[in-house]
Amino acid sequence: MSCTFFVKPKETFIVQNEADKAITISFFSRSVLIESIKIDSHKQYEKTINVELGSTTSLFNEKTDSLIIQFSDNKYLKQYCQGLTLYGNFDKCYYEKNLLDFATGSYSRNNVSGKVFKTITFDNTDYMKAKL
Repeated sequence: MSCTFFVKPKETFIVQNEADKAITISFFSRSVLIESIKIDSHKQYEKTINVELGSTTSLFNEKTDSLIIQFSDNKYLKQYCQGLTLYGNFDKCYYEKNLLDFATGSYSRNNVSGKVFKTITFDNTDYMKAKL
């Protein structure tokens, strides 16, 4: 009789801020703030979590129905899906850089360690699209 065990795979999610301004990302559900992160200019937010094999994983709260990416000078980008959650409604509410769907970012794997990295990067082109 043999004994086996399974180690859940881990993925590292990264939100990079390559813009010249700091950003604060605020996540809302039904107009209530549920989470907020601040990323200084040319820094990143990183979190490693266990994932289920073959599943789509969202790093942030899946109940998010809107989010604001605010630059340090108050210019902002808004993602809103008519009251629907941003997670799971990608066909109805597409955003080029959707923080609830890291498939809109880049994917890499370290062949030595086997670590998986999913990254979404905000930069000065995003800042140029921001509203005041």
